[in-house]
Amino acid sequence: MTDQDLEMRLRAWYRKEIDDREVAPLPLRADLAVLVERGTKSRGPRTSVWRHRRWGRFALALAGAAAVVTLSGIGLLALPPSVGPSFPVATPEPTVTPKPTLEARGVWIATGPMAGTRTAHTATMLSDGRVLVTGGISGFGQSLASAELYDPSRGTWTETGAMHEKRSGHRAALLSDGRVLVVGGVVGNTPVASAELYDPVSGSWTTAAKMAGPRRGHTATALRDGRILVVGGIPLQGTAELFDPATGSWSSTSEWLTSSRAYHTATLLADGRVLVAGGAGPRSPSSSELYDPVTGTWTATGAMTQRRVEHTATMLRDGRVLVAGNGDPALATTEVYDPRGGTWTQSGPMTEVRVGHTATLLPDGTVLIAGGSDPAIAAERYDPDSGTWTPTASMNAPRSGHTATLLSDGTVLVAAGVSATAERFDLDGGR
Repeated sequence: MTDQDLEMRLRAWYRKEIDDREVAPLPLRADLAVLVERGTKSRGPRTSVWRHRRWGRFALALAGAAAVVTLSGIGLLALPPSVGPSFPVATPEPTVTPKPTLEARGVWIATGPMAGTRTAHTATMLSDGRVLVTGGISGFGQSLASAELYDPSRGTWTETGAMHEKRSGHRAALLSDGRVLVVGGVVGNTPVASAELYDPVSGSWTTAAKMAGPRRGHTATALRDGRILVVGGIPLQGTAELFDPATGSWSSTSEWLTSSRAYHTATLLADGRVLVAGGAGPRSPSSSELYDPVTGTWTATGAMTQRRVEHTATMLRDGRVLVAGNGDPALATTEVYDPRGGTWTQSGPMTEVRVGHTATLLPDGTVLIAGGSDPAIAAERYDPDSGTWTPTASMNAPRSGHTATLLSDGTVLVAAGVSATAERFDLDGGR
């Protein structure tokens, strides 16, 4: 802090002291101490605060007054009215009981190390409870073809067969027969149309039919009938197509989307429809629409209260959908979609602005938000009943572009994201 900064702060405090009759706050008392030390040691130019006599006398007087008021205020120095300071000690404000919030619970537990650093990868829980992590971007900025498996029973990572094609920013979906479909993404900066299937029994990959065109920033959602709905993405923002595991083929939906979209969200609702919200596009940042797999049609629904891209969407236990965060700029705001009326309502803001975060529905009905924008180690929980957020303990490593997977035991596996580590969130740990 420069002498000029200190002088400005002292001037401001002096005016407040005279006008409001309040005791100097602790930070300014510390500044006075620093100023005294500078005045003792200074050999700087004559423009220094302490090279001016009137400011030296002024600061020393303030320091003395602050010391007297502080000591008398805390009872260490009892002064009669004739000796004490000419202004009274401020009376503390009445204590206000804070509104009850969600209990801060949960601990983070480190797991075994991963094979390497990854961001923009996928994580899919298999039918046997293991988690498959695929592709992504390495610490050297290269797209990866490698894959690895996490075993919750042992807390260890094991490399499995590599994909046929390097990819990052792709999407993955679990099929009803236990295989995993990986689709689209980029190699470097080039979007790809390719898809492949992972067999957890053999640990190997098989090339699948290609989509109608390359996609990045798309979504892939498993429908109740077993098909996979792929929506939007660059450069096919206004289109969607379906993968049928029974035939291994792709087909376009009967209609185009009501708005072009990329880096949006797609959420399977309780009634089997899919809510697609926000994303980059001419009209899409705040709009949303519904896909009906029975009729194969798209219908516009209520618009969000603000523009969102690279946000998260989580279906709550009561069927509503919580949307949180935003990219460019990162936001702390949240809102909830009610499918019964097709409306959006603002909810309580997160404690941090976030983009590149994850959102996971926990067994108790709350939602865990982890990582993202600075501070990237922060995590918090959302209570749907009160619409409030409560911080949890911080993660062991900063994470952005990571994945979060709810395991069968109710813990959440958070993997990679500018890190070669992983950890689990245990809601009831330490209790």
